[in-house]
Amino acid sequence: VTPFLQAQKLPDGKGKETVEAACDGCHGVDQIIGRAWSEEKWRTVVKKMIDKGAVLTDDELKTVIDYLVANFGETPAKPK
Repeated sequence: VTPFLQAQKLPDGKGKETVEAACDGCHGVDQIIGRAWSEEKWRTVVKKMIDKGAVLTDDELKTVIDYLVANFGETPAKPK
């Protein structure tokens, strides 16, 4: 396998394993990496995934949202 084809990895942090377990089964983490979404957008997307069959408890949902926002949240505007 060439390095280009190797699976991308999520950053370490609280919630990484939960995200991998809940999301990787259907579409892989490549659908997450590179995003820069607000907490509201992540919450909407994760709830859509739950509607499609992802299984998360309320506590896991909070952990997943916190992890996604911390690692793939909106990038603050740079000062001019």
